[in-house]
Amino acid sequence: MGDSKGRVASAAVSLAEFLESCAGKWFSQRTSYRLGATQDWHQSDQTTLFVDFLAADAPELQALIAEQGLAIAALQSRWEATPQQPASTSLLVFLAEGDRLVHQRGDRCWQGRYQFEGDHRGLTLTTEQPDGQVEERFWFAHPNLRLRTSLIRDRTGLSRSSFYSEIRLGVKPPEPPAEV
Repeated sequence: MGDSKGRVASAAVSLAEFLESCAGKWFSQRTSYRLGATQDWHQSDQTTLFVDFLAADAPELQALIAEQGLAIAALQSRWEATPQQPASTSLLVFLAEGDRLVHQRGDRCWQGRYQFEGDHRGLTLTTEQPDGQVEERFWFAHPNLRLRTSLIRDRTGLSRSSFYSEIRLGVKPPEPPAEV
């Protein structure tokens, strides 16, 4: 993971390298707005987010890959409970054919698409769900600072927007320059 952190700042990064740079322990702070609501329209919370990079040949993916097709890689996430959200886990599998993805959360599974525009412009995920659509965008402002937006659309239109700032935890600060 150490090498992949530096690659986030480089000019050309593959999707697998971008996903690998997402791995780690993150302090996540979320601000969320329920559009059109007159009460409880704003929420803020924070949690610790754990993200694991899974290579295409990871044992955890084999059953899903057999049904869906060849995977590029996957991200397995888990987060601690907050007053607004229970603790949970999520699996995002990026498929090689057609920029498709599979999002599994608990016993629910959704299909979607991804668009990777390089490390500086990020990754956009669009997932269709029974009651609407979720669009998430991830990008790095720094190798240890990941930003994320989420737009949730229901049948009536845009219903919720969220912004996340996520700081990688457990990273050693840079060594001071040696005195000469």
